Amino acid sequence: MEKFYAVKSGRKAGIFTTWAECEQQVKGFSGARYKSFATKGEAEEFLKGNESSSKTIGKDELHIYVDGSYSKKLKKAGFGCVFVLKEIAVHTVAKEAPIDKDEDLWNVSAEIAGVLCAVEWAIKNKYPIVNIFYDYEGLEKWYSGEWKANKKTTKNYVSKLNQLKKEISINFVKVKAHSGDTFNELADQLAKSAIYNVETENNDRKSVISEILTNAEADKLSLTDFYKIIGEIDEDKVKIKYKDLIINDNAIIKIAKYFWKKEKRKISDLQIEAYFDLSTFILELNLSEKQSDYTLNKKIIIEGE
Repeated sequence: MEKFYAVKSGRKAGIFTTWAECEQQVKGFSGARYKSFATKGEAEEFLKGNESSSKTIGKDELHIYVDGSYSKKLKKAGFGCVFVLKEIAVHTVAKEAPIDKDEDLWNVSAEIAGVLCAVEWAIKNKYPIVNIFYDYEGLEKWYSGEWKANKKTTKNYVSKLNQLKKEISINFVKVKAHSGDTFNELADQLAKSAIYNVETENNDRKSVISEILTNAEADKLSLTDFYKIIGEIDEDKVKIKYKDLIINDNAIIKIAKYFWKKEKRKISDLQIEAYFDLSTFILELNLSEKQSDYTLNKKIIIEGE
């Protein structure tokens, strides 16, 4: 199938009909910008500055946050997807992803699997447009042709997306990794959970909380009481902000100290391990005492309005 290679920034800008010609203009050129297209018209639009990556992302459109993870110890990879409509997570997926040991792609293989899963779900549920939020740039650049797909996994990825785009409009949106973006952090957590055989789909918050309350003791903490305990919070140092909940390391430490004091233990002897689940607003505290076998484990459900 004929391709058109548009070079916006290179030794020579323009449209070329072979990869060899395009490569001469961009290889070794600092800041090169180029993409491949199926039609000359699309290539011309790219040179004019009208490429799809600059499209305005509609707030009412489907947003899907995708992330991948790899454990060198377990030699396993997993991906997480968070499906968002109007700032509300309506669906989540956590699944293990296959990896090819000879390709050395590791967590990237998982992210690729996540994107394909996300787009296929969007098509199945009859969405006309999908916006993929990602933090690894190759996911968009292989698809656009800005990066050449050289390996079996990346070639298959590009081939599948080119087939899927016949049924749906696909946009990519870059987000900064581990920047406190609520849905991106949740996708990261889901990807990690998939590695440890915790595969889930459509994980409803109410059902998760119900299961926890059934199988283990848990403390409920309203947002009002939460803020009474932690006091004022410096939003410049916020790790996570979602709706009315603001939480960071200092807030978690204050909550831990609150429950430790209730047991009449000395704060100076407190050691804290904590895990906060963004999908359920559940804070797990594993507290221990220095030079002692005493421990205190708490599951705390932070309840909003």
